[in-house]
Amino acid sequence: MRCQKAKKMISLYIDSEMRGVAAEDLLVHINACAKCRKEMEFMSETMKNLPVSQTLRVSPYFFAGVREKIIQGKKESPVFFPLNLKPAFLGISLFSIIIIFSALTGIFLGETYWTQATNSELSLEEAKSSFNLGVFEDIPDGSLGDFHNEILGGA
Repeated sequence: MRCQKAKKMISLYIDSEMRGVAAEDLLVHINACAKCRKEMEFMSETMKNLPVSQTLRVSPYFFAGVREKIIQGKKESPVFFPLNLKPAFLGISLFSIIIIFSALTGIFLGETYWTQATNSELSLEEAKSSFNLGVFEDIPDGSLGDFHNEILGGA
């Protein structure tokens, strides 16, 4: 037996988890190898100095109960995320709903304004004052503003 294998088996032997031929082979090696004997003595002393703990008995139904709770946990979906939706998906959905609502609100308000404007037959002067178009009437001829106005087609 090699020392590497013997060192792995020493703790099993000390814990009384090894019997038979394997235990005999280990003892033969321990008697022949000073390093492994020293290792076994060290581990034996260490185990003697450790306090003995009580072995707790677990109810025979403990593991069945844990398994049942795990299965129930998989079946139930969280309250905040119905249908097991991911938070990122909900964020994108909420953002899309806000954009669509904003667009529809803008369209509705725009149609309302122009409907009122055409129904009341808004005069040209009212339109100029609403959009501040009167500013362009006072531009002197030949100025940069006049040139810009001509380019835009407002002359």
